[in-house]
Amino acid sequence: MFFLPFGVDRATSRMPWATWALVGMNILAYLGLLGTVGGDAQAQVAAFRQFGFVPGSAHWYSLFSAMFVHADPTHLFGNMLFLWLFGSLVEDAVGTGLFLLLYLGGHLAATAAHSAIAEFFHTGAQLQPMVGASGAVAAVLGLCAMRFYRNKVKVWYWLLFRWGVVEIAAWVFLGLWVGHDLVLGVIDVARSAAGVEPGWSQGGVANWAHIGGFAFGMIGGALLRLPSEGKQDYLLEEVSSRGAAAEARLSDLRALVEKRPQEPRAHHALARYLLGTQQVEEAGRHYMLAIGLYLRTGQRHEALSAYEELVGVFPDCVLPADQQLDLGAAWGSARRPGEAVGALEKVVEKYPHTAQAELAVMRIGQIQIEQLRNPRLAYEAFTRLLREYPASPWAPVAKQKADEIAKRTGGN
Repeated sequence: MFFLPFGVDRATSRMPWATWALVGMNILAYLGLLGTVGGDAQAQVAAFRQFGFVPGSAHWYSLFSAMFVHADPTHLFGNMLFLWLFGSLVEDAVGTGLFLLLYLGGHLAATAAHSAIAEFFHTGAQLQPMVGASGAVAAVLGLCAMRFYRNKVKVWYWLLFRWGVVEIAAWVFLGLWVGHDLVLGVIDVARSAAGVEPGWSQGGVANWAHIGGFAFGMIGGALLRLPSEGKQDYLLEEVSSRGAAAEARLSDLRALVEKRPQEPRAHHALARYLLGTQQVEEAGRHYMLAIGLYLRTGQRHEALSAYEELVGVFPDCVLPADQQLDLGAAWGSARRPGEAVGALEKVVEKYPHTAQAELAVMRIGQIQIEQLRNPRLAYEAFTRLLREYPASPWAPVAKQKADEIAKRTGGN
């Protein structure tokens, strides 16, 4: 039986620099140690005792160096795989600085748990060096279980003569992971209490370090209110995927908007709900907020979707000049020139004496000639700009474009 996680069904919104840095540092540390001791088994044991954490006789620096020492390639690969998979998610949720503090705190908590069990139950782990990043990684898993509990973990499995890929809810996968360590940790303590040595810890796995790190992550996640953030995120995903918020509670959506006033999906979801319950005026306000926030964060497709829903109810609605101009650009990028021209015309009609209106007329001409292939209407737009906005900074360009069209078409 063999299981190997290789993916999570959630993308991050920013680069997980700290996670990548930690993975790189661990790999470099392993290669450095390997280059120093080579294949000398005695030198390797000496290095583990010097840089690993030995509860009964630890050097002060080993409290930190231990998390960068790994026993073999398999040990390193397992820890780095879990750190890469789940660390990027946690870093994305809490930020780089806090992620690093929690990672270090997890390692210290794991070391304390391992040492306490070794001391209290007098297991063989007292005299054995604890090495590896697994305690810190376990804290990351505990944080992930609190924040991303409903996301799916993609797992490759091999069972006798069958293999394949299965998706497991994160809380189930991580619960099984820590549950496995808990069972082995209890067996370890029971064996030591019965005078049977070596226990599991002495055999190579610091199960109680894993448990301590995981518990630290769960407690930290609870203090940071990560489950509440996860609930809000899942609510947003649900109402977004359904295309309506009919099953959501109004109180939940209002609370979501209050807690995340800069989250466009929250305003969009509330607007849909309000529209479905005929509260159209308030729905319109939240649609406007959602569209503005979508545009500000570069989510043009979502902005256009929300705008189409809005004008379906308020066909004469016009956004602030900058936003309406951005909508025109978004329609143009989406290769929907008719909608682009319509959005830009609203800028000119609603805000005729503004710089945005000048640019809107210029863009209408460009769309007519480049996308709609209509030189006559393009010529009309460029000459309109020259006539209505002769002092515009776009006037020289408009004149050049108009002259080129006149030359090609013979003035028609």
